Amino acid sequence: MKEHIRKIGGQSMIYGVPEILDSAITVLLIPLYTSYLSKADFGILGLMATVRTALAIFYMLALNSALIKQHFDFETEEERKHYFGSIVTFVIAYNILITVVLTAVGLLFVRLRVSDVPFTPYFITVIWATFFSGLGVIAMIRFRAMDKPLQFSIMAISRFVLSTAITVVLIAKYGLGAMGRLYAVLCTSVGFFAISFYLLRDLNFRPDYRYVRKALKFSLPLFPFFICTWILRSSDNWIIKYYKDLAQVGLYNLGFRVASIMRFVINGIFLAVVQYFYRLAKEEKRDDLGRMATYFAVFMVTVALCVATFGRELIFILAAEPYHPAAAVVPMLTLAFLFRAMFIFPNCAIQFKERTAVMSLVTVAGAVLNLGLNFVLIPRFGMMGAAITTAITLFCMWVTLQFFSQRTYPLKYDYKPIATAALIAGAAYAGQALIPPLPSPLLTRVARLSIVVLGVLVIFFLVLIRYPRKRNVDTHVSDNGESSLKPGSDTER
Repeated sequence: MKEHIRKIGGQSMIYGVPEILDSAITVLLIPLYTSYLSKADFGILGLMATVRTALAIFYMLALNSALIKQHFDFETEEERKHYFGSIVTFVIAYNILITVVLTAVGLLFVRLRVSDVPFTPYFITVIWATFFSGLGVIAMIRFRAMDKPLQFSIMAISRFVLSTAITVVLIAKYGLGAMGRLYAVLCTSVGFFAISFYLLRDLNFRPDYRYVRKALKFSLPLFPFFICTWILRSSDNWIIKYYKDLAQVGLYNLGFRVASIMRFVINGIFLAVVQYFYRLAKEEKRDDLGRMATYFAVFMVTVALCVATFGRELIFILAAEPYHPAAAVVPMLTLAFLFRAMFIFPNCAIQFKERTAVMSLVTVAGAVLNLGLNFVLIPRFGMMGAAITTAITLFCMWVTLQFFSQRTYPLKYDYKPIATAALIAGAAYAGQALIPPLPSPLLTRVARLSIVVLGVLVIFFLVLIRYPRKRNVDTHVSDNGESSLKPGSDTER
């Protein structure tokens, strides 16, 4: 078990480097964005990010999930190369068709505007950026499937650094505003389209439609899941725009970016966990998977405590004053990301048993709940209503997924350390929030952050150090006080 955790931890660090870098630069770019972009520009970027995510879903048809899962179904490397090559050929042909149709629509209706955002150049740029990015997605999925986290991270870091550098130049030097960011994404996608072709050159691109059908049979039931996931993540932006304005969309997106530090941590761990989950599940090592899930939950509770507290302070310190109201949504969105993190092990269990329809049903229900709450809470509470809606929806989805996964592929969770960590984190956050303003703002920040650091240390000691030791003693010592280890056993050694 320790070996699995160490290996997953090591690969999580490698996979997580791009996410950590993304998170760090996102925070460091806050002064640039809030100085050179208006709140309306920031709102446009938020809306275009949701459009790009939606297009990526339609372009990939959830085949990214099939590529990871079905990679392990083939015995020989030649079969895997032919499988991946067939999917690449299908995706490129299908994506060319979609891109041509959408571009034609944009050219025919030059004056078309969607929610006060011109279709040309904003939507056209996003469409072509999404088209060129698809091959890079498949190349990175192949690195994951082949258990090559270093190559994955190098490609992800290179892409992110290049995109960020172009963004800074186009916004700060040439004053292109929101379009500067979109042009940067397009240029980066074109460059990595060519690089991805080189990386995938060893594939067998002769299409075998048996492989395509096999992949689509797995992925298409997940398509409603991804669509409804998009609704969960993106509908709030459009509803805020409908009831409020682009400026409030911009504030909400700044708060969302800061809370997304949680997402970067989640993604780094998820990329490492999936392959190990499938391998351990095939070996029926459910106890190991249950302990992994337990420690993951404790770790994410600790991360959430830090992000909820430090995230607000980052906005006050780094952002221009007109953007300070965005700090209000950070704690609630962080809580929402915590519930989202809890999806990882239930999702893996359900996908391992290929019960993907369950995930789609739960996500459809979550999307309906999310839309309903957004229309009720956003008109009254604005962006805070959107944050509350997101947290409530993801909590309900997590509970439901956990219920189904425990009946599909039950894992032995240990709820005591999870509950202990949650109580300590809640107490630490409440304690720092109750500290009244002190004579110096700096002194107030130091006092509040000290309580949070103390809470993290208590969780680390009680849950991650003392509890495992106590558990080992309870496991290895029998009820009559005698050691249950046999001389010469592996555990004793």
